[in-house]
Amino acid sequence: MDMEFTAVFSTIDGHSFWQIADELGIRHLTIEFLCSLQVSHDGVYFHMLNQDFNLTWSQLNVTLGFDEACLLDIDHATHRFNKAKFWEAITTSHNCSKPRPNEIHNPIIRFLHFGWL
Repeated sequence: MDMEFTAVFSTIDGHSFWQIADELGIRHLTIEFLCSLQVSHDGVYFHMLNQDFNLTWSQLNVTLGFDEACLLDIDHATHRFNKAKFWEAITTSHNCSKPRPNEIHNPIIRFLHFGWL
């Protein structure tokens, strides 16, 4: 499973995050966080260090150092993202005009897709 997560994070250019997660202790906290993470329309819930956390989206943004009002310039955030190249990497399909989740070959990426809809 570690190899699959490495492949996922490499594909979405988050490989540096996954390398940090291998540091002593951080890996266990990351697993505890990801296993307990629940997303709702109001925010997120997770359990870490024997404590339960319920954060609104605004609180989570501030905690992560983002804008409190959840403002995001999509064009700026995705200016280097190549949808066709990404879709081909996770499906081996050259056509991303009508993407379907069942075309995603990696079960973890497919799970993440269904989990965040």
